[in-house]
Amino acid sequence: FNRKNISSRAFAWSVNDREGLHGEHGYISVRPNTKEAALTTVMDNGFVTIEEGPINGNTIKFRLKDVGRISFSRDLPVHDVSSNFMFLSTFHFVNNMRLLQTYA
Repeated sequence: FNRKNISSRAFAWSVNDREGLHGEHGYISVRPNTKEAALTTVMDNGFVTIEEGPINGNTIKFRLKDVGRISFSRDLPVHDVSSNFMFLSTFHFVNNMRLLQTYA
């Protein structure tokens, strides 16, 4: 993938008291001479994810390819992650995420 990239940051907070609940930082890169992109994300809960997907106009449909966990992270029952990035402008995009997990 290309060394040029687009930074990505996302945060979630409580609707009750605006306390921070989750944060992630990453970047999107494009494979040279293709319409394939990759999203690498590092999260404050100890997870690192790699998602890949096709570029179609101003939209990228990512699918989870790999996930890493550091030793203090608990193993979450995540089976699949997909996200659609739609670029609204040079500096803004919308991300719709679908997460499939099961609980015992």
